[in-house]
Amino acid sequence: MRTRRLAAGLGLTLLFVPVGPSVAAEAVTPRGRDFEIRRDTLAMPDGVRLSVTYFLPKAKTPAERFPVLLELLPYRKDDSFYLRDYPPHVYWARRGFASAKVDIRGTGSSEGRVPDREYSEPELDDAVVIIDQLSKLPFSNGSVGMWGISWSGFNAIQVAMRQPPALKAILALHSADNVYRDSVDLLDGAFHLDSYHLQIHHENGLPQPPDYALDEAYFRDRFDVKPWFFSYVRNQRDGAFWRKSALITDYSKLKVPAYLIGGLSTVTATRCPASSRMRACRSRPNWGPGTMRGRTTGSPARTTNGAGRPYASGTAGCAGRKTASPRASASPCSCGILTPPTTN
Repeated sequence: MRTRRLAAGLGLTLLFVPVGPSVAAEAVTPRGRDFEIRRDTLAMPDGVRLSVTYFLPKAKTPAERFPVLLELLPYRKDDSFYLRDYPPHVYWARRGFASAKVDIRGTGSSEGRVPDREYSEPELDDAVVIIDQLSKLPFSNGSVGMWGISWSGFNAIQVAMRQPPALKAILALHSADNVYRDSVDLLDGAFHLDSYHLQIHHENGLPQPPDYALDEAYFRDRFDVKPWFFSYVRNQRDGAFWRKSALITDYSKLKVPAYLIGGLSTVTATRCPASSRMRACRSRPNWGPGTMRGRTTGSPARTTNGAGRPYASGTAGCAGRKTASPRASASPCSCGILTPPTTN
């Protein structure tokens, strides 16, 4: 019976796995540094090992070290999302940043049990530990940034609220301060059923690469875990369930420079950059017609400030400094917090 259920789940998953955001050809052109890809694990305090893939620029001297950019997601980095992940992470590596993609515990190639919801306490706790570990790796200069679209933008904001010392800046695209209002689960408080729910729950039910073992641990920690959808059905009103880690509860907790990008052509997370309450944070908004597939995929084709590079131009004023143009910066934080080595 379980074999038949698994086969059905696998088949449906193949139908709903997203291709992922489109990335400009610039991201994979052979400009900038050579790089290498390494796979490893990071040990959490409870012994669970999280799978990480590093995209590492080649150092020009033995002493050269790099800032590290973290993306933390449950989207199976080693199979269904590898083609999606490759261009943006290579983009960073070619420009002098060490990029780290980590599968959330219980998902993809990581050990552990599937969390009980999006942005769970174990996920955010793990992120703080991950950032500390990344800052101490031999190739790291001690500064870590966190970035992502949608989920990995939401958790970047929420992890930044915990103020891990090594986290120096974040980039959050299509994510929000108000999880209840602007997530894919409820839109303006109205319950929303999306093909995403089917996709993520089937992905969560798949076995762990590279062995894909169908053992008791797999059924206990993945297949038999109740889909998050049922928790969201039971919590259709705003309250503690949605606000527990949301920025809307306390904007003063977001202290690091933040570049926040919203899109008018997507169904979720459009308003965080435009919120007047974000003025209390060290943030720069970019609010335009983009979709989940990119900031220039909506109509009209350019965003409100015309910036053409993610993370690169928007934090030009991240510490209160003003620049003549939003294009003035070519690094995630022109304040020097995350500035990579110069690339010749």
